Formats: sequence, C-alpha cells, structure tokens
Amino acid sequence: MAQVSVTVNMDSRMKEQIDRFCALSGYTQEQTFDEMMRMWERIVFVPWNNNAEKERQRSRLFMLMAEQQKRVANGEVLEMSLDEINAEIALARAERHAREDMR
Repeated sequence: MAQVSVTVNMDSRMKEQIDRFCALSGYTQEQTFDEMMRMWERIVFVPWNNNAEKERQRSRLFMLMAEQQKRVANGEVLEMSLDEINAEIALARAERHAREDMR
C-alpha cells in the first residue's frame, strides 16, 4: 500500500470531534482518515475510480433525495426519522451485497 503524508487544516471544533471519535472508537487519526476515504469512495463518485456502477448509484441517490425533499415540501410525507433512514441504508446495503454475491 502506498504511503502518503497529508496535512489537514481544520477548526478546533472539528479537531475536537475527531479526537472524541478516535477516543470512543479506538481508531488512530490515520485509521479514521483511511476509513473516511473508503466511505467517500463508496458514497460519492470519485473521479480517479472510473466505475460506471458507482456513478449510476450516485445519480439514483440524488434523484431519490430530490424526490423525497419535494414530497416533504408538499406535505405528502413527514421527514424521515433516524430509524427510517437506517432501515433504508440497511436495505440498500443488502441489495448491494446481493448484487456482489451474484458476480
């Protein structure tokens, strides 16, 4: 694995949050940064990873978010609770794992 040295400038509030997360999780700051980059790659299309499936998922996510925001604004539905959001995330992960298992 390649090693890269990175300097990050952040405000004191963000630094405190990262330090608190590291203390609670047992991760080092380096491990936390590595995991953050992995999550970023899974969630957002990363230009150096030319993967059409991730771009399709990203486009679908933004479309679904826009539709949900319209429904909330029109009073059709209430904003989702944290439990509902977590259920949606679990469903999306299960679907992704099912697709990966089929490969």
